[in-house]
Amino acid sequence: MNKKIILSALGGGVALFVIGGILFEFLLKDAMSDMIKAMGSAYNPNPNFATIALAQFILSLILAIFIYKSNVTTFMGGLTTGAWMTFLILFWFDLWMLTTFNFMTVSMAVFDTISNTIIGTLAGGVIGWIQGKIK
Repeated sequence: MNKKIILSALGGGVALFVIGGILFEFLLKDAMSDMIKAMGSAYNPNPNFATIALAQFILSLILAIFIYKSNVTTFMGGLTTGAWMTFLILFWFDLWMLTTFNFMTVSMAVFDTISNTIIGTLAGGVIGWIQGKIK
């Protein structure tokens, strides 16, 4: 792996973590509360933040590699690529969750796909911007 991928993945991971925290803990707190109730005992009220950060870094690394391989070097290019990649990954995951777990509903899957695609879109922009700045 090269410097562009590693540094942009780190930047994208920070963006995913921070934007996700703002979106889910503040802006969508009420909707998240309803989802948590629906999950019942499947929800972990004390998540390990190191694991969340690692998960965000892994998604960011996937985006960084794809953005790098696509020769994207701008914020707008990263937004577009990040939006498509994140949407497709989450759409697959939420369809799988909807089919596999009883607590998952269509509205939860739509909410999860849309909200996390927003986060991935912005992280993709950060990744594209960073890759454009690094020589």
